[in-house]
Amino acid sequence: MKKQQTMKRIKSLLILSIIGVTIYLNYLFSIKVLNFIIQYISNIDINIITLKAEEGISTIFYLMSYFIILLGSPIFLTLGYIYFKDALYKKELSLVRRIPFLYILGILGAFWGIIIGLYVMLPFMIKYNEILGLEATITLSNLIKTLLFNSLVFFIIFMIPVLIKNLVRFNIVALETLKSKRKIIFFICLIISGIMSPAELFSMFIILIPLYLCFELGVLFSNKVVIRQN
Repeated sequence: MKKQQTMKRIKSLLILSIIGVTIYLNYLFSIKVLNFIIQYISNIDINIITLKAEEGISTIFYLMSYFIILLGSPIFLTLGYIYFKDALYKKELSLVRRIPFLYILGILGAFWGIIIGLYVMLPFMIKYNEILGLEATITLSNLIKTLLFNSLVFFIIFMIPVLIKNLVRFNIVALETLKSKRKIIFFICLIISGIMSPAELFSMFIILIPLYLCFELGVLFSNKVVIRQN
């Protein structure tokens, strides 16, 4: 009995230690990312301001929360798979086993979203302000929220081709339906892009072009799947 209690305590301490170390490493990583972003911004003629004393702390919290969700997802998905796999049918298992590849694509999209935000969208907006004779200024929290939002958008966009391919493969969506509804889908992509980037047209097209291209890639991959099935 005492041995069991001792083992439970050891396991609890081990789990708490792992959680503590993970949070600390996440904190250090978030600090590094924030320092990199601030250093980069300082080199492209844009002023970063804080409106509140606690803004720096809250920004670190945003980054930590984002990285926990983004990088911690595989752990929760793996635990869910282990727990529910016996209740899934063969078709459902086949779909679930493709999630790791989808996740990798999503991670690539997330980093691409941050790169596009830092190296394309921000410089463009600065140049536009210069043309108007304005000095570019942005708050720290708004900058980070914008970059993280952009990252999340591209996280989803990069998964679209494989999602469409698997929807067609498992006969959830007909390929001919997707082909016949291209105009409607383009219009939907246009609306989504407008909602995701209400600021100006340039940002809208930054989202619209990869969004629709990923749809067309999904159709292309689905063509190959249909040919193999026939």
